[in-house]
Amino acid sequence: MDVGEVNGRIFLNNSSIGVYPRLLWEREQRQRRGRRKWTAFALAGLDVWRHYPRVTVSVEGRGYRRNVQTPFVFVGNNEYAIDGGRIDARASLDAGRLQLCIAPDADRRRMARLVLAAIAGRLGNVDGFEAVTASEVTIEVPPRRLGVSLDGELTFLESPLHYRIRSRALQMIVPGEERVP
Repeated sequence: MDVGEVNGRIFLNNSSIGVYPRLLWEREQRQRRGRRKWTAFALAGLDVWRHYPRVTVSVEGRGYRRNVQTPFVFVGNNEYAIDGGRIDARASLDAGRLQLCIAPDADRRRMARLVLAAIAGRLGNVDGFEAVTASEVTIEVPPRRLGVSLDGELTFLESPLHYRIRSRALQMIVPGEERVP
């Protein structure tokens, strides 16, 4: 299968900047102060929603260039289904493409619509949501060091973020069909 890479760090599923890494950081802070994971997550979610951080990014990929303020940048290892059911499903794990998703200038109301549409499996129908594919993407963010989620784990990386796909870099062994005698 393909693997995604950002500044030399590998991810198998996705990477993001913006709201989600901030949510992870806030949750970790509350857990350090003794909160249980789900309580910490709920409180962190409320705090992130109250402050509603957005990042100003310059995104460049083959044939794609945008300077936007967005609550999130999502980079998927291959293309995720954004319509018709599960938003975590991918048709292929070896198509050699990254999927970049952003919501330029999304305020809280639009972000709430995006979340509800994602849950309903109708994200592609929401105005202000953009999804494109590329084999390489560079994202520049004004702060030099920023929180980045790699497969749900928070790390800190230096801007610019250079994303690329490493086609078929991970060999997998899958079980064969079970034969009944």
